[in-house]
Amino acid sequence: MSIDREVEDRYARLWAVSAAEFERGTCPADPFLAGVLPDHRAGITLLARLPPAVLAAVRPTLAVLAQSFPEQYVMPESDLHVTVLSIEPAREWFEAPPGLVQSIVEAVDIEMREALTFEVAFRGLSAGGSTAFICGFPLDRSLNHFRERVRQNCFARSVGLNVDARYKLIGAHFSVLRFVHPHISSDQLRVLEELRSAHFGQAVLSRLELVLSDWYMRAKSVVLYRGWELERAALPARDSG
Repeated sequence: MSIDREVEDRYARLWAVSAAEFERGTCPADPFLAGVLPDHRAGITLLARLPPAVLAAVRPTLAVLAQSFPEQYVMPESDLHVTVLSIEPAREWFEAPPGLVQSIVEAVDIEMREALTFEVAFRGLSAGGSTAFICGFPLDRSLNHFRERVRQNCFARSVGLNVDARYKLIGAHFSVLRFVHPHISSDQLRVLEELRSAHFGQAVLSRLELVLSDWYMRAKSVVLYRGWELERAALPARDSG
């Protein structure tokens, strides 16, 4: 299994920063989930749905997190996803006119003619900001090449000009825990540290969706604009001689 060192290093750096705060017994709480601020954010995301095998592998971890972090927000299984591109990042009072959506659909659709499925290895846990997530390692560069082509297609149509506004995506992680309260115990930190070495298997991402949603991709907020099923690459023919 070939792991992209840039992706691995990014996850490691994020964990180092977060772990330093966790060791002080604190974590950055999400003010919206905590109810401190009203939340009117929405955005347009191109995401990949997790296959059943990955959902099954992560299910026990969600249960452990729910038991260990009762005061925090554990992502429901229905909301788990890999962000391919945050095309219109979630922001206050965002509205998506039909012309904008159609241009984004076209920007993605043109790449689907030749795109193949993306293979990802899911292992370990990291954290950044108010979120802890399962790390996803693309096994080749096809996902990031696909991202770049869709970016350029969006720019050519003068849409998605804020794509990847927070940071440029290079991995394939998915959030499992969001911090609502600003404190974490040593026992809770131990749970996260144990998950740093957990393995959730290798999977093929084949279902892509363009959606409008809130910041957390809660199922009740998701509006599906378009879905695509990627095709698997043909296996090389065996030499029968």
